[in-house]
Amino acid sequence: MSDGEVSQSNCKIVNKHGLHTRSAAAIVEVANRFQCSITIGNEKGESDARDMIRLMLLEASKGTEVSVSAKGENASNAVLAMKELIDAGFYE
Repeated sequence: MSDGEVSQSNCKIVNKHGLHTRSAAAIVEVANRFQCSITIGNEKGESDARDMIRLMLLEASKGTEVSVSAKGENASNAVLAMKELIDAGFYE
């Protein structure tokens, strides 16, 4: 993994139930498509995007702003894919 590329974006949780089991699983699924390190964070803390339990511990309800950051190979594509997923309300 290249340590060079870094990307970051902010977005809001828009789905009715916030970050819960299905939405966390969707984040993990998207994160697993990429080689880079991806982090999701809010005022409660940060989580590796591949750690479903820690994602749910962020307690991100509807309207919560989260930051998505990635470092490594294809970091900008990873952030874009994650932002699209969150902006689409996890396709729920």
